[in-house]
Amino acid sequence: MPKLSPRFLLPALVLLLLLVGLLIWRQHSASKVTTTGMAAGTVVSSTVSGSDLSLTVAYVAGGRQLETTGTVSASSFSQQGKVVWVCFNPADTSQTTLRLPMDQLCANGG
Repeated sequence: MPKLSPRFLLPALVLLLLLVGLLIWRQHSASKVTTTGMAAGTVVSSTVSGSDLSLTVAYVAGGRQLETTGTVSASSFSQQGKVVWVCFNPADTSQTTLRLPMDQLCANGG
């Protein structure tokens, strides 16, 4: 069996490590996390249902005026200044959730 010289092994090992690192990096960068958009909402209408409040909210996404409907706690909405935010998926602005100021930030994907 032929003996391999250390002069050959070290550059070959470095090249192999670079190629493996490049493949891992490309695989990792291909799986991008979808970001969530968040816009200030204007309450267009509201309906009380027990302790909840059904809100129709207008918001602007991608330069377009849109509307969505969601349910929030009536007492929380009142206590937090009657302010509402709309979390939406920038790729599909019909996927929305309502967020009050003290709620957790918008999650990925809307």
